[in-house]
Parts: sequence; C-alpha cells; structure tokens
Amino acid sequence: MCSVEVVKNDHKQATSWIVSECTKLIFKMNDKAPCRPSDVINYMKIHHSVNISYDKAWRGREIALNSIRGTPEDSYAMLSAFSDALIRNNPGTYTAEEADDEGRFKFYFMALAASIDAWNYCVPVISVDGAAMKNKYLGTLISACTVDGNSQIVPLAFAVVDSENDLSWSWFFRNLKAVFEEHNEMVIVSDAHKSIENGFNAVYEIAEHGLCAFHLLKNLKKNHKSLPMEDSFNMCQSVYTTGI
Repeated sequence: MCSVEVVKNDHKQATSWIVSECTKLIFKMNDKAPCRPSDVINYMKIHHSVNISYDKAWRGREIALNSIRGTPEDSYAMLSAFSDALIRNNPGTYTAEEADDEGRFKFYFMALAASIDAWNYCVPVISVDGAAMKNKYLGTLISACTVDGNSQIVPLAFAVVDSENDLSWSWFFRNLKAVFEEHNEMVIVSDAHKSIENGFNAVYEIAEHGLCAFHLLKNLKKNHKSLPMEDSFNMCQSVYTTGI
C-alpha cells in the first residue's frame, strides 16, 4: 500500500521485533526451517514484500529463536534442574558443575549410571581427549571412554569446559576419580597435550599415564616427514615392555 516515495531498500518500519514476530511461527512449525539471516531476508521479501538489511535479519532471527528456545543464560540457569531430572530418571548418575566468581557457568561433568555400572566389566584403560566446540559460545567438550571385553567402545564421562588448560583438566580428573576411583592397574591414555599431563599428575597417585600410539605416530610423521617409520613404529608399540 506504500507509495514509491516511501519504499526504500530497507523498510525502517520493519523493526527487528517485527521481523522476529513474522518469522517466529516458521521456526515453531518446522525445526528444519532455514535459520540463516539470508533466508530471513528472502522470507520477508517473498511473503511480506518487505526489504530488510542483513543486520536486521540477524537480530530478528536471534529474537525469534530466543523467544522459542530461550537464551543461553536461561539454559544454564536450568542446569541444576537438568541434573536433578537426569539423576531422578537414571539413579546412580553422577553430575558436577562449577560457576565462576560472578555465578556464571564454568564447568559441567556428567557420568551416566549405565556407564558407571559398565566400568566394572571393562578394561582398566581410559582414553581421554578434548574437542573444540565451534559454535557461538565456543568451549571444549572433554570425553572419557574405555573398551569392554568384546573390544567395543564404552563412553564413561563427558564434561563441558572453557578450554583445555591445567585448571579444567585437573577439575575433570578429580570428578573422574570420584566416580571411577583409582587402582594400580588403571591407565589413562591421551595425546601429548601438556595440560592433560599436568592435570593427571595433580590428581592421580598410583594410576599410570600413557600416550596414545596413534597421536604419537602422527606427531613423528609431522616432525620427520622424510623418514619411513610407520611399520617400525607399529612393531615397537605392540611389543610388551615393563616399566623402567
């Protein structure tokens, strides 16, 4: 209904809130609906004949998604309730969380009851590693797993931390030890990340720490590209040796 004089490249009357209200129903009805700002721009143009900027589309999308799914602050505020529900529906589950000095989320640890029970029937070797979470809020997912008598992978525990550093790894190992204890036949296997070694040494007293052969070979290939070593390395790493 607007005249040509008032139709601009970006309709100022279409605020971010209006954009969110126009697109909110789409997100509610279809979880697979496009969520990119460019898709919001196209939707507003096709269905409402309104031109909006990329920035306004992004803000409208954020408002719409937050109103439906809640903000990250809302989600972290419900973390304790999530842990309670998890333990209530899975008796024997272990969780731990830690906040910073301002009460904001810092670390979270979880070991399900099924994993804790399965540990009694697994090889006493735990592999640990961290994976960067490449989302808006970043962070690192730490995991611990083992193998059972059929050589099948068994997940033991997970943690969400800020990054791989001495503090986060020592916190993870303290909770891992609280759940799965420690004995002289236990071995923790990891890559050569220094913070894993520091965290392990700060927590464990009689368990052993070893390097993953896959990562060790990968590092050797990277630093000595001209030397053929894979066959010799595989033969050496499979030979039984006693501690020195």
